[in-house]
Amino acid sequence: MLSAAFLLCLLPTAPVPASVDFVEVNTVYDGPLERFTQIIFWSGSPLHVRHWEMTGAQVIYRVAGRDAQPITVIRKGFRVVRARRFLRSHTRHDPERDDARLLPVDARRPLP
Repeated sequence: MLSAAFLLCLLPTAPVPASVDFVEVNTVYDGPLERFTQIIFWSGSPLHVRHWEMTGAQVIYRVAGRDAQPITVIRKGFRVVRARRFLRSHTRHDPERDDARLLPVDARRPLP
């Protein structure tokens, strides 16, 4: 009986989705040839960054048809984040760092 319970613990489980108000995939052009892309999760009123990370092969995002379904972002570690609004932006500044001046990083509400 104990071994059956142990085996059940090893089975993969469906991720519990986190929810944010807004997801931004932002490409920052930092110098003439340098650039990086990050995914920023925004929540609250007014909007503030909850979490951000650099994108790469470990981050998959799907945007459903216009206003049909929430955006689903599948992140490394099988974390799923959902939002109703999505923006792809290209900037010369880092929106996450700009927001950190208004709301300190240690005051951010983390994603579950």
